[in-house]
Amino acid sequence: MYSKTDRQVLVSVQEIIDEAYLNLEDKGDLCEFHESLKGLLRVVKNHLYFEHYKTLYIEELGLGNRLVSALRRIDVRVVGDLYKPQGPVLKGIAGIGAKSLLDLKKKLKELGLELPQRKI
Repeated sequence: MYSKTDRQVLVSVQEIIDEAYLNLEDKGDLCEFHESLKGLLRVVKNHLYFEHYKTLYIEELGLGNRLVSALRRIDVRVVGDLYKPQGPVLKGIAGIGAKSLLDLKKKLKELGLELPQRKI
């Protein structure tokens, strides 16, 4: 999934985080610092996942036909369309109910992505 360069970046970030944590003297207060660094790693990973999957066609996610048709009707053709700031809010769209949203979230999670809350 990751290119060699992407993997090197992730490994480097993880090594920096782990080394910084091991070198901290006041473990109590600095656990927060470690958590912040782990959050940074999550952001980097999410960006890399998104860059990898943003051009993946919705049909390739293995979603049900009804959900795919509903997404296509609102011009969602690729995964990246779900993340556009002006993109659609999915709740209330014909063919996209609670189960469909759950299925979509589950598929995105399998790819390491999350559906933005503003889209639900």
